[in-house]
This record gives sequence, C-alpha cells and structure tokens, in this order.
Amino acid sequence: MEYLIDGYNVLHADPEPFGRLTQAATPAARVKLAETVDQFCTKTRSLAILVFDGHGDPPARGFAKVSVLFSEGKSA
Repeated sequence: MEYLIDGYNVLHADPEPFGRLTQAATPAARVKLAETVDQFCTKTRSLAILVFDGHGDPPARGFAKVSVLFSEGKSA
C-alpha cells in the first residue's frame, strides 16, 4: 500500500509528539514526522509520499520508505 500524507495537517493535528517541534523548529518537526512515517512504513511494508505546503528543502538524510515533497506554491 502507498500513502499520500499532508505533512502540515498531521503536524498541526496532534500536539504530541510534534506540537513543540512545530512551533520551535519546523525543519526538525518535518524530519521527526518523516522518521515516524518511515518506521511505520517499514513495519507495514508500505510506502508513503509526505507532502508539505510551500517551499522547503528536503531533509538532509534520505528515508527508505518515504519520499518528502514540497508543493512549491502549487494548489490542488
């Protein structure tokens, strides 16, 4: 199975464990979310595309089961 995840919706929906990171360091919150999704996908033998609104740099490290993308101002 492959998941398509709106990253900022997840980060802002659950105050733990991402809430403090979302307010303090958005890049760190994105990495933490990508790590969490990557672990889930590894356990469930699935893949995920994690999309964030706007512009940004992908995490410095790659993830085995997760692709991190930015909308770059595009709208659905």
